[in-house]
Amino acid sequence: MVQSSRSTPNRCQSLKVVKADLDKVNVENPELAALLIHHLQEIAAGGMKTNQRGSSVAALRELARQALMRAEEDLEWDGN
Repeated sequence: MVQSSRSTPNRCQSLKVVKADLDKVNVENPELAALLIHHLQEIAAGGMKTNQRGSSVAALRELARQALMRAEEDLEWDGN
């Protein structure tokens, strides 16, 4: 899929926003995590746009799973 030059700055900006959020919560590899989150969000949005809800559901499930894993790691780190 070829992207228009108009959408590229928006993609870069949204990726920067995700990375900045991850930097705030001390993620071990924020660049990689930001890229993963960003791609999952794009897949979910693309699936909704093209009425392929299965891909949206799968991407959002993976995003939720990653968030839950992170939350569980934080609880273990705090000793709870």
